Amino acid sequence: MGAGNGYFTLSMAKLTNGRVSAVDIEPKMLALLNQRALESGIHNIDYVESDLEAINLPDQGVMKILAAFVLHEVANQQKAIQEMKRILQPAGRILILEWGTEMLEVGPPAGERLPADHLKQIVEKQGLKAAILPINEAVYGCLVSKSEV
Repeated sequence: MGAGNGYFTLSMAKLTNGRVSAVDIEPKMLALLNQRALESGIHNIDYVESDLEAINLPDQGVMKILAAFVLHEVANQQKAIQEMKRILQPAGRILILEWGTEMLEVGPPAGERLPADHLKQIVEKQGLKAAILPINEAVYGCLVSKSEV
């Protein structure tokens, strides 16, 4: 989710023989990702132009979701989590990476950050299980599943 130019997408595509869906609202970013994938000899990426509040993927069609440093930019974060839940298979997992609230030289301004406890509440309101994973002083992860994390 929020594939951008493919920082994570290219690595994930290299690690699987399956298909990887790169979802991004910006067609220029998907075009750049496609160019980078072709230059790297990667051919297992599907490019999906979509916002995260109405993800253009089928119900329960995805086993794993990575939303890295994008959810804080979504206007309706609850709707985005609902959509991720909708496309996630019953045994699937979601990993959301976000900027912590500690202000360092990297990341968005304080007012745009998504505190870990707030994200956990949004996820749990959708009937999902969530565990916060501190990564470093700048970044945290939120591991999400429909049953256990």
